[in-house]
Amino acid sequence: MNIWPWKTIRNLKDLIAQLKSGLIAAGANNQDMFERLCRAEEVGDKKGARADELQKRLDVEVACDVVDFQRRVEPWMAECFGAETSNDAEERNHRFIEEALELVQACNGTAEDCHELVDYVFGRPVGLRGQEVGGVMVTLAALCLAQRLDMHGQGDVELKRVWGRIDQIRRKQETKPHRSPLPMSQEPPSKFPHSTKRSPGKP
Repeated sequence: MNIWPWKTIRNLKDLIAQLKSGLIAAGANNQDMFERLCRAEEVGDKKGARADELQKRLDVEVACDVVDFQRRVEPWMAECFGAETSNDAEERNHRFIEEALELVQACNGTAEDCHELVDYVFGRPVGLRGQEVGGVMVTLAALCLAQRLDMHGQGDVELKRVWGRIDQIRRKQETKPHRSPLPMSQEPPSKFPHSTKRSPGKP
């Protein structure tokens, strides 16, 4: 089905209205042209209404996909970690920032930039959680667009993968230092200084 972009439909309707006004103002005696413009305007109204309806449905479907994914993560967390670890807000902070940094690293980000941003962010007033969640989602989607990645598709792939690795993940969790942001007992590798710049194309 050929769906015209919403802006294109609006622009066409505006142009039709201008042409009709021009015919009326000029007193042009061209009934056929006037009727054709009226029919085109009716088509534009129908396509515009259809475009608005499709956009609303798309918004709802996207929202449902996001909620559905969040709900599908919940039983995996309960099965893998149990309620206490799943609801440990500090632990969730640590694991989220770890994964975010690993994504930036994989996209050729540097430790130096990350350290500068840590100082910048924690030097500012604390934001609202809900709004910051929205910001994370929007910027993640934008990053995936720039990197030609399927955000929702990759999320589904990873969720399927970790369902098959529950035993390994539990064992790793048992060896972690208690209340530490680090996922392992050892110190971070020292061979990657904070100022290290990576060549394009290398993680």
